[in-house]
Amino acid sequence: MTPEDYVSYPIALALKKAGFDWKCDHYYCAFDNETDVRFWSIHPAQSQNGLCTPQDKVVADAPTLAQAQKWLRERAIEVDVNPMFSHGGRDGYDWDVYYDFTGYPVIRGVLPFAETYESALSAGIAAALELIEKKGE
Repeated sequence: MTPEDYVSYPIALALKKAGFDWKCDHYYCAFDNETDVRFWSIHPAQSQNGLCTPQDKVVADAPTLAQAQKWLRERAIEVDVNPMFSHGGRDGYDWDVYYDFTGYPVIRGVLPFAETYESALSAGIAAALELIEKKGE
């Protein structure tokens, strides 16, 4: 897996705030008032979200995009990514967020389309986490 397959540091923090606590094989640790954020691996996989560190370092699990997407799905929030095509070929990727499996998106991706599937999924996950924060879940 490449770093693009994992959530970004801001999304990791939002997941932590939302209660994500699954075992992960990577985590983020921030130093110097979060100006120096490092992406580290840990084996065996475990949750680092409850870890307290000296000097108030911020630690957050770094799940894969797929893990974050599945965690949201288990909370009845679906992030759907679709390739978008025109006559010239693929234009990029669009995303939608569905809540409580109603069949209608509560949040639609914004233009321009994302260039990669991973960036579209990341944007959808970030939007879903904002929805969780607004609803107070």
